[in-house]
Amino acid sequence: MRALWLSTLLALGLGFQVGCDSSTPVEEPTADPVVSVEEGTPEAAKPEATPEPAAEASAPKMVIPEPSTPAPAAPETPAPKMVAPEPGEPAPKTPDASDAPALKLPPEDAAAGAPTAQVTAPAEPTPMTIGSVAPPLNIEYWVSKDFEPVTDFQKGNVYIVEFWATWCGPCVSSMPHLAETQKKYKDKGVRLISISDEDLDTVEKFLERKVPSSEDDGKEETFGQLTSAYSLTTDPDGSCQTDYMRASNQNGIPTAFIVGKTGQIEWIGHPMEMDEPLAKVVGDSWDRDAYLAEFKAKEQMTEIMMMARRGNADGAIKAIDAIDPKTLGESGALQLQQLKLGLYAQAADKGKEFSALANQMLDDVSDPNTINGVTWYIYQASQNTDVDKALIKKAIAASESSIKELDAEARPFMLDTIAHLHEQNGDIDSAIAAQTEAVETSEGRMKDRLTVFLNELKEKKEGGDKAPENKPADATPAE
Repeated sequence: MRALWLSTLLALGLGFQVGCDSSTPVEEPTADPVVSVEEGTPEAAKPEATPEPAAEASAPKMVIPEPSTPAPAAPETPAPKMVAPEPGEPAPKTPDASDAPALKLPPEDAAAGAPTAQVTAPAEPTPMTIGSVAPPLNIEYWVSKDFEPVTDFQKGNVYIVEFWATWCGPCVSSMPHLAETQKKYKDKGVRLISISDEDLDTVEKFLERKVPSSEDDGKEETFGQLTSAYSLTTDPDGSCQTDYMRASNQNGIPTAFIVGKTGQIEWIGHPMEMDEPLAKVVGDSWDRDAYLAEFKAKEQMTEIMMMARRGNADGAIKAIDAIDPKTLGESGALQLQQLKLGLYAQAADKGKEFSALANQMLDDVSDPNTINGVTWYIYQASQNTDVDKALIKKAIAASESSIKELDAEARPFMLDTIAHLHEQNGDIDSAIAAQTEAVETSEGRMKDRLTVFLNELKEKKEGGDKAPENKPADATPAE
């Protein structure tokens, strides 16, 4: 649980807008909602397995790291209402999936008989942000048959431009929601256009696969039928990816762009999170300026996290200090403090700054999850620099007073940290008591890990001179 909590913290600013490179294959998904992948993987390497869609997906994304990063396995997207298609032969073709060929738009000068040339996407696209004029769509294949292609955006209408891939679990999980969204706004001037950058054959084979119907009637349908409610497309040359994703510095899919009635970008984010902004854009009550401030703050957080991941802690701390906490709101400002505390905890020369901020946070916060994180950072800092024993005692007291409010699943991790802090302060009996409770309230592999430290504490009490080497459990969820 602790590792999950910390990964959530470390994903601040990234979790909103990160995703997978749409040209990269992934294997059978795992439980982690974020995975690094590499750009430019050969088409032949793509797997045939298709993740499950889920009508109530919680909006995970898949991450595109910097070029040349190796591609590990992809994450699994929870799918409580959908069943993944069985492996083996693809389902029989359905009329809406591939009976009619996808509409391929000719180059603009082809109609005039002018010779055409291969055009490559620009290396650096025109930067895009909230309020920018949405670039025209240069999509090669319009796969859905019931919609006319769109190139330019008509004023007075609203458009959702969404990026996806057949192998992206979160993308597939979003499909039922996209279909329902288009149906809901069909008569309100809203058009939903979903763009992959895979070859047409890959997309059409994906659409042949069967999924359960989005209705609770037990009927089966194909992905082609499911997505026929909106404009499913693919653009293998990646021009739309360049104009939208790269231009706005979005490094993950699925990502949706809401284009408002004036043809400007109103919102960028995960399609599972667009309901409220979409309703406000359609209803003419959207506050673009307020969202722009929020969006810029998220971009700053993204930059800070990239600095931290690259080991530039000093640069990340300076960038944090340059942010006006008022632009983040109360919750965002607190998260910024947590991030800064974590950076201090890992630095051997920031002991004074760490102690001041940790003391302040223990005085100001009451949320047990926040206290849990601060307490863990205090232990971490004690391994890198001298931490005053009074601060450790204060952390123990804050944890012990708030642990009853913590979810039962998270309590063993807080108890484990309390035990380590007691041991750090030389109170072995209290450490054993806390660790014993941690073991008794945990299960599976986590119980085994916690038991190792408990045994080390008991050995130390019995007269061993060697201090326990086991660090606080790294939070693999109990099985």
